[in-house]
Amino acid sequence: MLFGDGYSVMAVPAEQYRFNIDATSYVLDGVITPKSIALEITEYTVQADSVDRVRFVVPVGTSVIHDGDIVPIEDGTFEFTTDVLGNHRFSFIAPAAFHHFEVTIHAV
Repeated sequence: MLFGDGYSVMAVPAEQYRFNIDATSYVLDGVITPKSIALEITEYTVQADSVDRVRFVVPVGTSVIHDGDIVPIEDGTFEFTTDVLGNHRFSFIAPAAFHHFEVTIHAV
């Protein structure tokens, strides 16, 4: 046993050496599997009145980067409201099975 209990070795085919596999794929049951898109719509508009809100579901285990901090989204739902006009951009760190993504919310 090379690494001990709980570890296994996976061989990457030579034709895939040049790819950044972590950016496009993840390993599922020992198989290199393409990542999925976590969110189809990445641009929203909201009234800047602190009442209107944008709300969408994200994969379990997703975090958002806010004010330089990584904040876990514990209930799987991102919700945003504001009274500040302008464009608000959020970066999301998704679980391994999904691509990371960004969302822009236009507050008008």
